[in-house]
Amino acid sequence: MTPEQQKEQKANIMNGFHYARKVIQTNECDILILDESLGLVDSGIIDVEQIMELLELAKESDMEILLTGRILPEAILEDSDIVTRIEAVK
Repeated sequence: MTPEQQKEQKANIMNGFHYARKVIQTNECDILILDESLGLVDSGIIDVEQIMELLELAKESDMEILLTGRILPEAILEDSDIVTRIEAVK
């Protein structure tokens, strides 16, 4: 991917992240699924602190947030109500 494409991709990701924040603030749903959001943290596109802010907003609005990804930062683990691990057996 060219640097320009990477910049555009990051901008698109951040737009999605800001939209998620708006959904939480306006209480538009009961549960919000942010698929592969932990991968964004792992790759450095989004900071753990930004995810923690979303989780705090969700708690204030009584909304459930479901984050998916392979690597769970310790700070998010400690602040989470439920953590589920799915692994292939065969």
